[in-house]
Amino acid sequence: MRKLALVALLLAAPSSASATNPIQAENAVPGTTAWYATQAPPPSIEGYMSQASLLPAETLQLHVSTSPAAHYRVEVYRVGWYGGAGGRLVGCVPGCSSDETGTPRPDPGPDGNGETVAGWPVTDELQLPPDAVSGYYVANLLLTSGPYRGQASTVFFVVRGPAAGRSAILVQVPVNTWQAYNNWGGKSLYDVNSTGGPANRVSFDRPVAPKGQWPIVWEVPLVRFLEREGYDLSYQTDVDTHLDPGSLLNHRLVMTSGHDEYWTKEMRDGFDAARDRGTNLAFMGANNGYWQVRYEDGTRTMVGYKSNADPNPDPALKTILFRDLGRPECQLEGVQHQGGFRHPTDENLDYRVNPAALADAWFSGTGFDASSVMPDTVGREWDTVPADPPAGCAQPTLQVLFHYGGPSGDASAVKYVAPSGARVFASGSLQFAWGLDTFATEEEGHTAPPDPRLQQFMRNAIADLTRPAPPAALTPTIAGRVVQVGMPPEPDPRIREIAVYRHEGPDPFALGDGVQVCRAAPSAPCSEPEPAGHRTYRYAAVATDEWGQSNPVYSAPFVVPDTPPVVRLTGPRRARVGARISYALRATDRDGDPLTYRSEPTMSRSASAAEGYTDWPWRSSTGTAARRARRLRSPLDKRLCANRESSACVTPPSAPSAAASSRRAQRRSGIAPPERQPAPRAARTSMLMRPALRPVWRRRWSGERPARRRCGATRACTTRVSSARRSDSAGSAV
Repeated sequence: MRKLALVALLLAAPSSASATNPIQAENAVPGTTAWYATQAPPPSIEGYMSQASLLPAETLQLHVSTSPAAHYRVEVYRVGWYGGAGGRLVGCVPGCSSDETGTPRPDPGPDGNGETVAGWPVTDELQLPPDAVSGYYVANLLLTSGPYRGQASTVFFVVRGPAAGRSAILVQVPVNTWQAYNNWGGKSLYDVNSTGGPANRVSFDRPVAPKGQWPIVWEVPLVRFLEREGYDLSYQTDVDTHLDPGSLLNHRLVMTSGHDEYWTKEMRDGFDAARDRGTNLAFMGANNGYWQVRYEDGTRTMVGYKSNADPNPDPALKTILFRDLGRPECQLEGVQHQGGFRHPTDENLDYRVNPAALADAWFSGTGFDASSVMPDTVGREWDTVPADPPAGCAQPTLQVLFHYGGPSGDASAVKYVAPSGARVFASGSLQFAWGLDTFATEEEGHTAPPDPRLQQFMRNAIADLTRPAPPAALTPTIAGRVVQVGMPPEPDPRIREIAVYRHEGPDPFALGDGVQVCRAAPSAPCSEPEPAGHRTYRYAAVATDEWGQSNPVYSAPFVVPDTPPVVRLTGPRRARVGARISYALRATDRDGDPLTYRSEPTMSRSASAAEGYTDWPWRSSTGTAARRARRLRSPLDKRLCANRESSACVTPPSAPSAAASSRRAQRRSGIAPPERQPAPRAARTSMLMRPALRPVWRRRWSGERPARRRCGATRACTTRVSSARRSDSAGSAV
């Protein structure tokens, strides 16, 4: 057995220091086309792996047979873009210019369940470097002697991202489907390529028959496009998803690659849960999640009876169609397989743009119009929107983006938004990726070049699908001069913070034009002091995860009611006999509304100023008026301010009456006047507010002098300025 550590064999290993993510750094290294080897006919050389996928630094075990005995070496490549070359040589065993001798191994044939387990010994081991970049890899078992010298048997495997690694996009590799169609040993899960009927079990411990379900045709075009664009990617197999369904939550977008037909219950549960927690999904093929299967022997055997003959006593684990388990594919994908199939020798089938969808942002800048056709993008199998949707399949937001209609059944590429905010895209066709890249598709009769319009469509789609969902809703409310912005609980554990913005006006707005209200963890409350009233606002919120920011969600137009204006009335603490008493009024309106002053019944004036004063000149030679003014000032002014009345309501204290003068004269002459009972407080205040002398009063606002008004000396003034109001443009007054 040959064992080699690829740590020492990595050629020009990339440094991620100069690139945004490992995929960009990896694809900046020169590549080679030698990874795509001419396939040697079996059984000249064959092999398989002990694992479907590995982590960096783990050891890959290969089981190789040559029949007849021949020399070979193992060349390991990573598959990607690499400037169009498509692969990079990682290392060789035993060396890139040496070889080893192979030995013929037996084909034991199928057992009673139709399963063939090769059971060959490990012949080669390869330890991956600790910084191996996640992706598709091939181990080319290259013959170096014999009639097929220079030809190889290609073994695909997957390197996962680091343990608990996170990336914006996860690509799921459909190794279950590879084995379901693999008839090495005589049987597969299909009658068409099985001897004596299909198996109900197939093993991963056997070689893959050449081009049975060849990743080159359906999967590599997608991989080349994604890596050329430099997306932040990692890869895992459907076996890995089965073992850890929660791993889907380490990514914002999960894509299935190619023909991902065979899922376990755990896989379907994981996809449903991921979507319901805000993970965006893209099904980049067709006939996905169609059959339910189970694993045995530590995931090295896949069970698929495809009928109720499955003896498992748990109905939920029967290996039958998901739709027969009450879980039709369209509940998750929006479409499902209805039998659409095109043989390679049949004429090409084309997707056409749905004109009703052209307003969607995913079509921006694509050049698609209502008559656009995408040649040969429908086939080998395809999906459609069921005419009579099963329960749970009628997605209210479902939109058909591309469509084919023909005698062999309709095909549709669709998208919808789940209640969680997750966006789900289904291409509806195995050949959809042929419009993105055409590597080796000529072997299937496809000769059209990549479609730049579809490439731009996918850039737009992925830009949206790698964003988190925005908060579900915004509900601002006012309580105690505080606006509380309510949001439903955030179901997505990847959301790091939510930012809320406010903007004046009833329309949606760019976040840069708004005022940031809060930026905090999803569980933190969001509130702000009540903004200026008598206005309409919109609130917007965006969610942020480690890969980007959501589109905003907007509240309904929110009206903050008018805030009553505030008036402050001040006057002198003392009054001097014969002096003029002045009261100053200072008014403010936090809403910034224009202010209107009104005095009744004799005067009305509007002004934008927020200050004014009223004064009275007194002509009296006695001290009583001054004493009464002082006595009046405190209780009366406090009452007026407490009632929020303006200075126009302040009436000067009355001058001494004739009776009061007579009583003072009697006291000075020694004649005691009769005892006078004190009047109730309200009465005394009323007397003080009835002028008996002839005061001259003026009222001033912002420096303007209104007309004078005189009152008679022997009678009360019948036209008093008895009230005043200050209001804003909304009509709120004090």
